[in-house]
Amino acid sequence: MSLADEVTARDGGLFVGRERELAVLAGLVADGSPHRLAFLTGPAGGGKSALLRELARRSHGTVETLVVHADALLADPDRLEAIVDATSGPRLVAVDAADELGPTEPMLREALGRLPAGSAVVLAGRRAPHADWWSSPWGAATIPVPLGRLGAAAAAELLARRGLEDPDEVAQLVAWADGHPLSLTLAAAARTARGRPLEAEARHRLERELLHHLTDGLWRDPTLLTERRLVLAVAALAPAVDARLLAAVLPQTAPGADAERWLRGLPFAEPVGLRIGLQHRVRRLLVAQLRHDEPDLERALRLQIIDHLADAAQRGRPGVVTELREVLAPPVDRGVTPSMTRDSEWRVDGPRPGDATAIGRGPRELDPAHLAWLRRWLVEAPEHVVVVRRVEDSEPAAVAAWLTGSAVPAAFEHDPHLAAWQAWAAERDPEGRTLVNPVTEVLVSGPEADEVGPLVLHALVQRSGLPDFRSWLTTRRPGAPDPEHCGGLRASALDLRIGATTVEAWVLDYGEEGVISSMREEARSAWSGTAVVTPADVREALRELGEPVGGRRSPYAPRLPEVLEHAFGKGPEARLLRAVVELGYLDPEAGHAHAMRELHLSRTTYFRRLREAVALMAAWLSANPAPTPHP
Repeated sequence: MSLADEVTARDGGLFVGRERELAVLAGLVADGSPHRLAFLTGPAGGGKSALLRELARRSHGTVETLVVHADALLADPDRLEAIVDATSGPRLVAVDAADELGPTEPMLREALGRLPAGSAVVLAGRRAPHADWWSSPWGAATIPVPLGRLGAAAAAELLARRGLEDPDEVAQLVAWADGHPLSLTLAAAARTARGRPLEAEARHRLERELLHHLTDGLWRDPTLLTERRLVLAVAALAPAVDARLLAAVLPQTAPGADAERWLRGLPFAEPVGLRIGLQHRVRRLLVAQLRHDEPDLERALRLQIIDHLADAAQRGRPGVVTELREVLAPPVDRGVTPSMTRDSEWRVDGPRPGDATAIGRGPRELDPAHLAWLRRWLVEAPEHVVVVRRVEDSEPAAVAAWLTGSAVPAAFEHDPHLAAWQAWAAERDPEGRTLVNPVTEVLVSGPEADEVGPLVLHALVQRSGLPDFRSWLTTRRPGAPDPEHCGGLRASALDLRIGATTVEAWVLDYGEEGVISSMREEARSAWSGTAVVTPADVREALRELGEPVGGRRSPYAPRLPEVLEHAFGKGPEARLLRAVVELGYLDPEAGHAHAMRELHLSRTTYFRRLREAVALMAAWLSANPAPTPHP
């Protein structure tokens, strides 16, 4: 065996996931396949090249597969002629391109078209090739194959195959990498080289290198003007931008239209409706760099973005609430939001045939009467229902339903279960600025619930069309975000009693000015002159307090007793979250394994609760800065 053979075998042993994409690509050469060309697209570091190598390995012995790099082809056009001349039967040709192929595409189409009948072609790049492919004869035989994030299970398996075994460490790296294969691979290599877990500063250095790679060196380019860096910073902090937002936030440095055109030309930018956004991994890494290197600039830009969005809401622009929430509680800290679904395995959808049956197959057994009521929403009021599901899976992962004073589905206008809710909303809010959310069912568990629970509620707010509601009448259900942690108040008189099920009613009151003003004030009180505390800051403080050593560096460690007292609220849920933190980090005789046993929690549930508790502690510290000492 040669070294090349050994390396190839090792590479194959480390490959995980992507079974759906591999099946589609392998099917291109099948007899009777309607497709002979696939556009494999995804961000830099998303695993395109690794997938092409795995495709070649799996097809070996059944069809001749050749993986070629676009730069080599373009540097030596005769190479395509050699491929054609050496081919006596069907084969699979995969062209690995970093970006759009540009003006060479007609030549490429002509050469590949001379492959023998039954052959197939895969074009892999960050963006789909030029639209001319679709308008040419190839269009009828072409299929797009977007490559999204690795799921949490596949990401953990990737780390396991590279020697990482500690469940706590694996869970932290999976959350940090956000399903990005190159991030996982580099983190595993750095961990192996160091021989110990990556602390915050080591992860920050790794993030710098990743950002350098994913932006083709743009962020570190010494010729990049400060104005352009600021444009990138704003695009990272906002879910999507346009010329109007850029001109409002950066009036002295970046002409809006020119800045938008520049952004649209970047290989890691992508359209978001009529606006433009950055690919999620690049966006998250940029935010981390800003927070580490220029926290004052990050705070100032966030406040300016929030001010612009709040003004846009007053002009009647829809969807501002969810954008504000994302700027206020950014994706670097919390779960999936609607803007992140571009790069995630989840999609926001409406009801499909079969969903009503599928919701009975969730992880929890539902009371028959309650299940029948849920199914009525899907069948009789589909325009008031939001469904979250995986891209490749038809089964719903979460379902939520909404109504407002001016938009009540006919089938539920006189529903006895909702009579008290409707009367409460009409009496309390005759202007109709109450969002009523009687259904939120999360049909998955564990880390998946942490993602789809917030996502389905974000999407529900968008679909409801209420631009600036003053209150939200909702429920507390397993797997969904707990309204108590958002300042919700229990409304037991409005509990829904459906068969043997009691669905708790909760109210979030944003005041007379509404949710937009509430979030604007929250941002100002949290960030005006104070640092934004991250979950990573809290974990570092917990480790320092739990294992006292000399030279303490975290400014938050001395405040942890105060945080534990106030960050979680009251009630059994608060006591559980506090116990998770105390037993997991602060009890010298405990630790994570002991805490799981003591609290009777599964590993998945324990770490989900721990992430929730740490996020709440970070939010409380951000909103309650230490008083400035006076001389």
